[in-house]
Amino acid sequence: MAWGEERQVVPLQYELGGLFLGTAELELKPTAPRGVKLPPLKEPLFFSWKFVDGKRLFVLAKEGKEFVLYVDTDGDNDLTDEQPFRLQLGWGNVLGPIPITLRFNDQTIIRNFFVIVNTKGEIPVLTLQSADQWTGMLLWEGKPMTVVVKDADCDGLIGKGDWLQLGDHSLLAVGKIGINGRFFRHRVEPTGKELILEPMQVQTADLRFQGERLGISVERKNERWWLEGEGGELKAPIGSFYLLKVDIYRKDTKGRLWNLSATSFGEPPNLRILKQGTTLNLEPLRINLQWDEEGDKLIFSLDITTANGMDVVMLLVNEKRPPAPKLRLTTPDGKVIAERQFHYG
Repeated sequence: MAWGEERQVVPLQYELGGLFLGTAELELKPTAPRGVKLPPLKEPLFFSWKFVDGKRLFVLAKEGKEFVLYVDTDGDNDLTDEQPFRLQLGWGNVLGPIPITLRFNDQTIIRNFFVIVNTKGEIPVLTLQSADQWTGMLLWEGKPMTVVVKDADCDGLIGKGDWLQLGDHSLLAVGKIGINGRFFRHRVEPTGKELILEPMQVQTADLRFQGERLGISVERKNERWWLEGEGGELKAPIGSFYLLKVDIYRKDTKGRLWNLSATSFGEPPNLRILKQGTTLNLEPLRINLQWDEEGDKLIFSLDITTANGMDVVMLLVNEKRPPAPKLRLTTPDGKVIAERQFHYG
């Protein structure tokens, strides 16, 4: 059995943050909802997004050579009293932050969002991004660790679909953690005011690996775990999981520290943690050379997968990219036609 040590409640401070990489595409509607009051608009396009207290209307319209955006920020179905947001014609335009007033459990809360307008295609595409974040500091093994929380699914609340950054680790806002045999369940309060970590009792076995340090993200029955171990062994809960991500550190014979990160983009492989222990096998790595034609040029790329089918997304040596390989083109009889340096993309 393995235990966490103490319960922690970490206060979080609200901040108006920058753009978040996750995006939510607004739903295009053929017409405005019935009963909505609109200002005079030219060639309006109607979009909708569902927040925690219901759907809100976003209207993009022409104004001369520019676009103008109206948003039902208070949910009263009246856009005639809303402040319009303007942008120049183009693509990749960012509007905001736009304050949206929401209601949750008899509370009124304001959440800020960016709207990104892409007019590159025939019909503009609007995507929503949270402009809010919550930050704090917790103690882990006596050392401070930065906490950052983001509303990734843009519904105005913090829940299972949102992100929690613990130090260098990106986790779901609700989940479980096991680091060096200490286990906690964690959750962020829905309005973002605090992070709660509660110790838990877990029946564990050893996940053996070759290397200095290992971190894995696994899932079972809608439970997401982040687990870490050192020195060739990781304490993991016994049972069957889907393996979503691997982050492993290993030294070579010259003392260089290699870091490989692999992710499951398709169906994730199974990982069974047996009572007698399990060994994680990622090798041999498979290297696949892809190529495509672009005009009179040939474009090459290398795809690397692990033995269990995960995609290698990062490979570092001493925190830097390894030396770029050379790409050699030969005839069937072995004559070298060309040799070019391969550049990481």
